[in-house]
Amino acid sequence: KALVVPPPRVSQAQIAVCVHIWRASLSQHLTLADSRKACALHNACASYLSVDEIQRANNSSNPKTRQQFIFVRAFVRKVLSAYLGIPPNEIDFKYSAMGKPSVHGMGFNVSHSEDVALLALSSESKIELGIDVECAARRPRNGETAEQ
Repeated sequence: KALVVPPPRVSQAQIAVCVHIWRASLSQHLTLADSRKACALHNACASYLSVDEIQRANNSSNPKTRQQFIFVRAFVRKVLSAYLGIPPNEIDFKYSAMGKPSVHGMGFNVSHSEDVALLALSSESKIELGIDVECAARRPRNGETAEQ
């Protein structure tokens, strides 16, 4: 006989909680051939950020890291603004002792790697969300060898 373990008890409030996952491709923004479009996009994204976020971005000496930070923060603010009903630049993040941002009324977590950003959102701010994305290393195909 198979042993069947009943699922844990779940309250109606827990059932009503919904998590949404959003994805953004950063590579399309970082590799724009037209420098005018790239500059306009950068300025539009930067306009969503707070003064502290702009300073944090400017502290990076690596241009790609700086661009990624700006685009990821703009992505988070743009999506949150749609849920909160306020403009992206008016979102007031609070930060934990560990530096994790939070917003009143929403639970969220963001992760990015290389050219992908993922954002997990919940209408329940008390839920501790986690999401992770990692770039898998390219593996040689059959017949390919690494040069030594």
